[in-house]
Amino acid sequence: MKINSDRVVGYLKQLQEKHGGYYGTDIVNLANDLGVTWHGLKKRLSFWKKNDSAFKSFVYLGQHRPPITLNEFMEIKSRISSNPLEIKQHILSDLQNERKGIGEESITRPTFYRVAKQATLSQFSLEQAYLGLSPTE
Repeated sequence: MKINSDRVVGYLKQLQEKHGGYYGTDIVNLANDLGVTWHGLKKRLSFWKKNDSAFKSFVYLGQHRPPITLNEFMEIKSRISSNPLEIKQHILSDLQNERKGIGEESITRPTFYRVAKQATLSQFSLEQAYLGLSPTE
């Protein structure tokens, strides 16, 4: 089956504008829509990127879309650092409401708590943790 390059260009342009590039999962979704295998579409895309100027500007961002954005991570980190006793469920609830408002998929609880733990641990560097202690000889 022949793959329509115009349809692929249009799809990738939408992704480029929305996310700054495309992910491997986007290629799989497009291949399913076109009725071809993802591997075949990936080969055609590779060929087009080398030979067609319309495809050269598209950026591959990786295999999977990250489950949380940098802005969300920064919000979690700032809220935890400003109020370490704040209930993490409240932060998660606020992020879920924001995502629901813009029509995005919600953050899973394990992902949120893993990120919250990273944000908490990133507040303390090794030098700060042992600043008051002197080495023993």
